[in-house]
Amino acid sequence: MAAQRLGEDSVTVAFCGDGATSEGDVHEALNFAAVFTAPCVFYVQNNQWAISVPLRRQTAAPSIAHKAIGYGMPGIRVDGNDVLACYAVMAEAAARARAGGGADADRGDYLSARAAQHLRRPDPLPQPGGAGALAGIGSHSALPGLSTRPGPVV
Repeated sequence: MAAQRLGEDSVTVAFCGDGATSEGDVHEALNFAAVFTAPCVFYVQNNQWAISVPLRRQTAAPSIAHKAIGYGMPGIRVDGNDVLACYAVMAEAAARARAGGGADADRGDYLSARAAQHLRRPDPLPQPGGAGALAGIGSHSALPGLSTRPGPVV
């Protein structure tokens, strides 16, 4: 809201998990952002679990993305392992927020070991010469430090 009031061309991105969408604080933030057309994007990582509660016990909505509709904002579902799709959706949402379109809810999709097998494929961050680099986004030179491992203290 501060950036909007100051006339700045910036967008705030708020991240949370699917379980957080069952908390009152998140609903208050979504409502406030929608009412005041705040230049922000809410990114919800949907890992199908809220601590020990599966998604099917969290909501009766067909998907987490559907929750955005009640606030009058678009709810977009995207495969979080597809870096190009995530980039495209986030770029579109940020452009919409900058243009005065208000908040956007981008719902990127804790799994059991069996259900998480598909997550064992290569890291979705771009590899040298990969699709992200070819599209001009996310090359290792553009993302300094990504190839280094964090130290023992983060």
